[in-house]
Amino acid sequence: MADISQEIDQLRNAVYGEEVRGAFISCMQKIHEENESYNSIKESINQSVTTMQEQVESINTKSEEVKAALQNLTTAIANGKDQQDAIEKATAAGKTQQTAIEKATSESKTQQTAIEKATETSKTQQTALQKVVDSAKQIDSAIQQSVTAANTAANNASAATKSATEATSLANQSAEAAKTATTNANDATEKTNAAVKNASDTTEQAAQATSAANAATENANQATVAAKSATQEALTQAEEAKQAAASVRDDCYPMMFRNYDGRTYSVFFEDADETMVCTGTKEDDNADVATPVPSTNAVRNENPYDEIPLFKPVECNGYADEGGELHITAVKGEPEFRTDGTKGDVCIALKTGYVRTIIDTVGIMGPLGKKGTKISVTDSWRESEYPGFPFIPYTAAIRPDGSVRPYVLIPKYQAVNFNSSYYSLPGFAPAYNVSHNGQITTFRKRGDQYCGETCSDAEIWETLFMIVFANMNSQAVMVGCTGFADQYMAAVAEENVERIILTKKQAEYFPIGCCVSIGEMGSSTNKDRGQSYMHNLANRVKVTKIEALDDDSGNYALYVDNGGVTFNTSTTTCISTMPWHTGSTDKVKGTCGSPYSNTNGKEPFKFLGIEFALGQYVVRSDVILNGVYDAEADTYQQEIYTCYDCKYFATAINEHYKKLGYVIPDSGNAWKYIKNLGFDVNFPHIRMASEYGGDSNKRFGDAVHTGTRANGTRGFLSLGSLGDWSLAGLRFAVLYGWLGGGGWYFSARPSLTGRRGSVVDWALSMGVNLAA
Repeated sequence: MADISQEIDQLRNAVYGEEVRGAFISCMQKIHEENESYNSIKESINQSVTTMQEQVESINTKSEEVKAALQNLTTAIANGKDQQDAIEKATAAGKTQQTAIEKATSESKTQQTAIEKATETSKTQQTALQKVVDSAKQIDSAIQQSVTAANTAANNASAATKSATEATSLANQSAEAAKTATTNANDATEKTNAAVKNASDTTEQAAQATSAANAATENANQATVAAKSATQEALTQAEEAKQAAASVRDDCYPMMFRNYDGRTYSVFFEDADETMVCTGTKEDDNADVATPVPSTNAVRNENPYDEIPLFKPVECNGYADEGGELHITAVKGEPEFRTDGTKGDVCIALKTGYVRTIIDTVGIMGPLGKKGTKISVTDSWRESEYPGFPFIPYTAAIRPDGSVRPYVLIPKYQAVNFNSSYYSLPGFAPAYNVSHNGQITTFRKRGDQYCGETCSDAEIWETLFMIVFANMNSQAVMVGCTGFADQYMAAVAEENVERIILTKKQAEYFPIGCCVSIGEMGSSTNKDRGQSYMHNLANRVKVTKIEALDDDSGNYALYVDNGGVTFNTSTTTCISTMPWHTGSTDKVKGTCGSPYSNTNGKEPFKFLGIEFALGQYVVRSDVILNGVYDAEADTYQQEIYTCYDCKYFATAINEHYKKLGYVIPDSGNAWKYIKNLGFDVNFPHIRMASEYGGDSNKRFGDAVHTGTRANGTRGFLSLGSLGDWSLAGLRFAVLYGWLGGGGWYFSARPSLTGRRGSVVDWALSMGVNLAA
């Protein structure tokens, strides 16, 4: 990546415009050279692509050879099958001839047996004749009988001879038939041998074709391996080029925040003992900047602060690495920008500011010459014209080593459940049941560098809000969703719907786009939103439209987006308002404002592009309060402990937590409005109630509740829930809950600046004296 550290140093130390121009030109030249390197890599990639194309063509050629070989193999197999059929037919014919031979042989054996029998008979007759002749010689009177017997024997002999002749003829015929059968069998055998030879030849051809196919396949495999290797090499080069480009972007994005104007934007609030008004006076360079009017979805009002670098938000994707360093991965408007979590959280990037707080309790002889508090912010560090009151960087911008980041990343949205953790993304029902202790575990699934919202994050919007609007009371400008807690029963029962019927007045209570839950209560009378049945028909869904029914009832139908899942309603069905979805202010024109009304108490708002007040408390992660009750004196107060590095956040106070130099007074187990805020120069980002007084229209206009008097640790809940009304605001604080407590109205906001160094670390590195 381009080494532009020297140019960055030149930019930091530049005094004259020409020095800035020269450093910037040098920086761009280096980036240009880096781009040239990138073009070289790109050319190499193109060559690799050409090589890959040639290899692919080779693969295609080999594939054609394989196809041809496979076709030959198919033809050979077909011929083999034909030869096999011929062999089977010849074998069948041979078997038929064999049967004929066996039959002829059997007949021949039968005739032979007849011949042997006739011959035996002839021998017997011959013996008898010989006896007759002998008897004739001896007995003359028996001659005639002997002659007769001889004639008879002769006839028998002739018959036997004839039978023998016939048998011989039959035997000859059988032998001829056997010969013919043998000839046929020999022919069949020759044909069989020929068929076998042909089959053997075909098999040899098939084997050759198979061998050719295997060779072609091997060549194709080798070509594929080569192509894969070339592809991988190209991908590696592309990834290296991508990383190089990302590295250049990592160097260039901070340059967006290097345009210093050196101006000081201040606001002065009179001392509370002089006046309890919530408004102040813009001073220094801020005096010439008009106070903006918040916008809506329909109307864009002018906001001159959008053109001042220190106040100009940059919507982007970003993340924090393990060391806590911030990285911007894409800026809105670039094709890489995403809101689906694939490029990290959706954040607002702000130029690092340096804040100076001067509290003058003396007046004429004091540092300001008048009693009150002056808060100033500038875009670069410099010596303060008020000795002992230094400019201090946003604590969110201080790195663990004490150096200062050029910008900070503030998650734009409240936390949503995503990828087993909490992220800043639009379009979700916000996370709920969040506790101080629980969110430590949940955020650490993303890494030790992530945590919930910190007082360092809040310091930025709390400070800039007072400077922009010259007002300590945020609800005097934008109320937020803090008075939107109504619940109504269905007026009419329906089946298979995604709506609920209400009276006209009830339906008009709900702004389009707000979030509701619909539940069938049955016989229950408890409408606590923490009950599961309050969400059993439609759970935290958006209102899509409201329209009058086509009847004489005067009722209205309120439709919700339940994802196409219909439900039945009855007169025991209840609809409840719920915290708005994240991203509900995205259609507001400009960087601050609410969807329809900034003052009706039903809607969230955004400031500096950051979305606030959806209707839930946001749990602060870096503060643990320690309640101290003195029974003898019957007094109670809360000590404030904080930890700078989220890597060491814990469920109890440990050695990494430091105690602030002021305490929060007892509110008497009731709500009390803030009159003054405490201040510790070592922890300037944590400004909590140090004195009570006034009401919702005076001073800060926000309330604090410290709970019952009891020793033990407590958590810090900010902003306000659906029904806190005028108690709520940017300085609002619920300080009585235990660290493991949660509920449907407990949420979170991710923080990317949890790994921080302390103000003391920064002051030591700069040689700044923090003590007044």
